[in-house]
Amino acid sequence: MRFASTLLTALLLTPLAGLVDSGTPETTAETWTVSNTVMRVTVSARDAGAVCSLVYDGLEFVNDHDHGRQLQVAWINNDLDEAYNPTEAGADSDGGGPRSSSQLLSVNVEGATLQTQCHPAYWRNLSVPERHRKNTALVTKDLLTKRLTLGHRGDPHVLVFDTTVAISSDFTGPPISSVRIESPTLYSNPKLAWHCLFDPTSGELKDVSSHATMKNQMNEVIRRVTRHDLIPVLSTHDQRQAVAFFTPQRENFWAYYTHDVPSDDPTNACGKITAFFKHPVATGQSYSYRTFIIVGDLATVKASARRLLNRQSETPAPHSKP
Repeated sequence: MRFASTLLTALLLTPLAGLVDSGTPETTAETWTVSNTVMRVTVSARDAGAVCSLVYDGLEFVNDHDHGRQLQVAWINNDLDEAYNPTEAGADSDGGGPRSSSQLLSVNVEGATLQTQCHPAYWRNLSVPERHRKNTALVTKDLLTKRLTLGHRGDPHVLVFDTTVAISSDFTGPPISSVRIESPTLYSNPKLAWHCLFDPTSGELKDVSSHATMKNQMNEVIRRVTRHDLIPVLSTHDQRQAVAFFTPQRENFWAYYTHDVPSDDPTNACGKITAFFKHPVATGQSYSYRTFIIVGDLATVKASARRLLNRQSETPAPHSKP
């Protein structure tokens, strides 16, 4: 494990680099961690640099069951859903295995900041019939750069999640005209079972049901409002641990989204919370997104969200060039 006190650069030549090649599910992946007085955040080579762990107050917030979960970035090209869907942590066919089809290019850790770069795999690999996929390669040439910073303006409960996607002119499918990007999405510990909406302006916290039979209810509420300042929150019922997403970015903001992911397998069950952006794109251009992830007890999360809303005129900081 690597710690935040040193400057680290890992140049990984293939998606298998950084793994102990035992050929078994117990294969361990290289990990990189940053932490502060509030939270500990870890990314893994197994997930091509996606966040595999976020721990606060002894609770693991991230479900790392397969390669479609984690705290990660994924996007849909041309409104084609999973048929044209680069996914940071890997492909559907990676399952719960120890390797990612995505290509992790670099990991840099300095102080409270961790940055990764990768070429994400498409969710559907080339064994899927062509009528069900649009990608012509396993991995996109688009470049995903992600920077995580613990703390924001003196608030250690905020994880700043900055993302830049560079759209390549080297196509691995049809030309891309638009994206709908989850930047990011968190598949969470099912103990974060209370879904609610927080209005920092009024202070109102609205309970929103999110049962399997009403999976899309909260999503529909938020899509109908499409307010970037109506903040989705997942909390334990005792309010000791909670997480909220807030983006200060009005440009290209589409919606927040959250629901339960039920399963008979307790290792597979989880919740989901997402910040979505949607917009046209052009090849050769880069697009940046910023989302604040707020972690703490519920009262602290609400207080941090209110402070962030007062600074909503911020724009996302550009990523350093590779």
